[in-house]
Amino acid sequence: MNRRVHEVVRKLMGAFRELGKLGVIARHNFLCCQSCGAAELNRIMIEKIVLGEEVKGGVFYHVQDNDRLFLEGGDLMIRYLEAVDDDEVRMSTLTVKELGDLVCEVFSRYGLAFEWNGSPAKAIKVLVNEERASIGVLQ
Repeated sequence: MNRRVHEVVRKLMGAFRELGKLGVIARHNFLCCQSCGAAELNRIMIEKIVLGEEVKGGVFYHVQDNDRLFLEGGDLMIRYLEAVDDDEVRMSTLTVKELGDLVCEVFSRYGLAFEWNGSPAKAIKVLVNEERASIGVLQ
């Protein structure tokens, strides 16, 4: 693994730990794909909420993202979601937009370069490529 990938992973681990302390369920290398990861993370969040825990939302990247990062040095797509029950009622305390804002705030504190246009429908792209990462935070 090249130095830049190692640095990004180190910063991301710290950011995910902080998000966890803030009530966000954060998972690295989580399941095979976006669909499976989102479904399982939603199930975990609902389970915690039913047990009385406050959950602000969830954030993850999946195995395909992890493979792209380590095998190709590609950017890392971070997915984030609110907990939604079977009736499509939000159960987490933050909206998707608020959660995206919180994730970006924490990423900034950890010095992660990323792109996100503020749309709750878009993943947050953590920039790994050295030339592009030097651009800084784009929103």
